[in-house]
Amino acid sequence: MSVFVKMPRAWVAGSLSLMLVASLGLSGCGQPTGLLNTSQGGATVLTIDGKVVTKNEYDKAYEQTAKQMGVGDSPQMGGSGIFNEIIKQQALQQLIALSVIDQAVKKYDIQVLPKELEAKRQEIIKQVGGTAALQAIFKQNNMTEEDFNYQLKQMKQLEKLVDKLGLVKGSLTPSEVASFYKAHEIEFDLPLQISSAHILIKAIPAKIRADIQAKNKAITPQELEKQVVAEIDTKKKKAEDLLAEIKKAPDKFGALAERNSEDTMTQVKKGEVGFMQQRTSDPGYWQALAKGKAGQLYPEIVKSAYGFHIVKVGEIKPAKKKNLAEATPEITTMLENQKRQQAIGTWLDAQIESLKKQNKLVIADDYKPSSPEDMQKQMQGAGQAAPQASAKP
Repeated sequence: MSVFVKMPRAWVAGSLSLMLVASLGLSGCGQPTGLLNTSQGGATVLTIDGKVVTKNEYDKAYEQTAKQMGVGDSPQMGGSGIFNEIIKQQALQQLIALSVIDQAVKKYDIQVLPKELEAKRQEIIKQVGGTAALQAIFKQNNMTEEDFNYQLKQMKQLEKLVDKLGLVKGSLTPSEVASFYKAHEIEFDLPLQISSAHILIKAIPAKIRADIQAKNKAITPQELEKQVVAEIDTKKKKAEDLLAEIKKAPDKFGALAERNSEDTMTQVKKGEVGFMQQRTSDPGYWQALAKGKAGQLYPEIVKSAYGFHIVKVGEIKPAKKKNLAEATPEITTMLENQKRQQAIGTWLDAQIESLKKQNKLVIADDYKPSSPEDMQKQMQGAGQAAPQASAKP
């Protein structure tokens, strides 16, 4: 019998970023990243085919899982009873799976070229609805650019590993694509989409307040708010000056974006954001796009949760429904991704089971998960209560 209570297969795709697009678009929770990139140290938690996973690595996996569940920020604060056990099991599962895949990637010398990563990045940006939509997902999932780049490489390694091992049998048929479209036709109703370019001058009150307090811990509340307002006014003035300069010379927009924008993802692309839709956009920014005219500079400074923007409205795509031909590339990618998820999950199960039979998967006594019977008792004792939802967006 497995040492783990059977968890849904979804953890494979989520924790391993097997298909990052699916994770970003559907999961709604942050992804554990870089769990095997931490500095070595601490006691041995488990050994997998000769590879040691330390307490430092385990703690990071545990902390990230606890944060996602909203039950604490550290192993010492991660709750108790059934929730603690679920967090422990998920952290161990993530570490075991990541280690197995990491060893396979090295065994088969799986290499990922920079141009392959860039191509995958652009594919993801297109699929989620543009750079701004991707940034919104980053914010929702508490992800950084570093997290994204790490997971992007993980995903390409996994794709190549699946191909190398020949895990996906058979190709997708047109009838499978057509059946999916028929069953999910409503999902291909496309909302209004608008592209844009922008220059961002960041002005986030909470961040400004924290920075001022860090420099002057003895500052009074009154003086703190006074300095916050002054800093925001300074940033607004900078944005207004940039807008005035661009109105005089509209062709300078790209160059000024490269020199002045504080949005690092779009700065290198002369401020180009890509297409956005209302549900994934900041309300203030979207209102400006909806009011603006295609190909023209929005005449006023735009205020959003991120700060002040100078906005150039791009192409406007009216709402429409995708027909089968238009939806086929998207459906094909989605269904192929699902096949990959299922294939890597089945392969992982087999690899882990083989390691257990050979006694090559050893978990330290203090970290061994409860038996399924004990887990069931804890669930019954807890009344299957759910942890409080995280306050983080």
